[in-house]
Amino acid sequence: MLLVGCATSKSDNPRKISEQRQLVRDQLTSEISLKEDRHQLDDLRKEIPKEKREANDELAFSLNQTSELKEEPSKIRQRFQNVMEKRRRRFNDKVTKLRKQYQTDETARRDKFFKDQNKARDNYRAENHSASDSHEYYNQLDKDRLEFFAKEREKRADFDDEIHQQTHDFNEYMKLKYDEFVEQMRNYTQRYDQMKKEKGSAKSSGDANPKLPEGPYDN
Repeated sequence: MLLVGCATSKSDNPRKISEQRQLVRDQLTSEISLKEDRHQLDDLRKEIPKEKREANDELAFSLNQTSELKEEPSKIRQRFQNVMEKRRRRFNDKVTKLRKQYQTDETARRDKFFKDQNKARDNYRAENHSASDSHEYYNQLDKDRLEFFAKEREKRADFDDEIHQQTHDFNEYMKLKYDEFVEQMRNYTQRYDQMKKEKGSAKSSGDANPKLPEGPYDN
């Protein structure tokens, strides 16, 4: 049976991760089977009939030495390729959705910040203040603006970095599954070809020595 790869993000660390990184991980890590998932899957599979397991397995094709040679290798390859493409489309769709949602949220935060600043500035101008107080107030507004955009750049950097890391991990995982499949298919194809050869030899042998009908004097 194919082994499930253990893929972990290089950005993992014991420190608390940012909200942006957690958002990405919540959506994308489910596309990469971790080591813990293998144990959970094994436990679940014990309760599922063999036919159902084969139908539910996406990338983990059962092609061990005891598997039955039911299908032509080309059909298995095509099914595996279809599953790989489906997984990639699903992952890419999630990434696209995450990017669009982040852009929407980022714009909303920026619009709210400017709206709040403009409101605070208007309220301040409605009152009389000394020149020194006004100078200090507007300096603080500038500091708040610089701090806001500095934090936004940090959030964006965290988000983009986590997207990049998760995409890298996903591609590594898919490559691992492909390499495992190729190795298993090599074995499956050899056994399948041998089975076909043996069946052909047996048929040829039977045709060469047809059984004669019994005659009236046969004992």
